[in-house]
Amino acid sequence: MTDYATRRTMMVDTQIRPSDVTKFPIISAMLSVPRENFVPRNKREAAYMGDN
Repeated sequence: MTDYATRRTMMVDTQIRPSDVTKFPIISAMLSVPRENFVPRNKREAAYMGDN
């Protein structure tokens, strides 16, 4: 089973924060919204990849 919470945190730390996003409400939303629930099941593994 994939640990999406860890992937979310890694996405914020490696993609969002380095892009100079510093507003707490935006970072909080990015950490709490389960992106994997908004893509087809067969694409969930790519929900947090930076190149998609």
